[in-house]
Amino acid sequence: MDELQADTRGDLTPLSSPQPASGWALTPAAFSKLLNFLDADPARAADAYERTRRKLTRLFEWRGCHDPEELVDETMNRVARKVDQGERILTQEPYHYFCGVARFVFHEVIRRQQRQRTALEQERWTLVSQTKPEENFETERRLACLQQGLKSLPEDHRELILRYYQGEKSRKIANRRELAAEHGIQLNALRIRAHRIRQKLEARVSECLKSSEH
Repeated sequence: MDELQADTRGDLTPLSSPQPASGWALTPAAFSKLLNFLDADPARAADAYERTRRKLTRLFEWRGCHDPEELVDETMNRVARKVDQGERILTQEPYHYFCGVARFVFHEVIRRQQRQRTALEQERWTLVSQTKPEENFETERRLACLQQGLKSLPEDHRELILRYYQGEKSRKIANRRELAAEHGIQLNALRIRAHRIRQKLEARVSECLKSSEH
């Protein structure tokens, strides 16, 4: 199974599913076009669709992805969007094209995981560097609760809050502008959303710290 090649192996937990293009949704008409792309004969197209889903699921499972079905949905939706929007796809074997799209989805998962690790390491370094040696135990306890709190958040909330606080000064400002643009909202709306997520995260960290005292 060499359709999905990557430098990183291991269990992958997508922080949030890559979002489809703004304003597009998988409609019955778009789904019909996708089936026609697989095969002009409706019966064979339905079989090809199920077969393609099964093969893509096995590919993502083989790469250690935590939620292969979700990534298969994303892959299928991306191809459906291209077909629905009239993009000319030259291929004699549609499955090979699906594999190419799946490869992009897989690499996005890798990049999202790397961003999460980087953000957590930055948070760890900041907290440890600002505390005295005798306070390190408490710092490690807070970090453990922070990681636990992040894992309990919905994937899209976890991705947003980690990226919102990533970077320093001008880089942080630019990063937030990019984040707002990706979500299709204004900076002020992004601040409000991040503030609400942070409140939930802080509440969960607080609960974790209280429970760990006993």
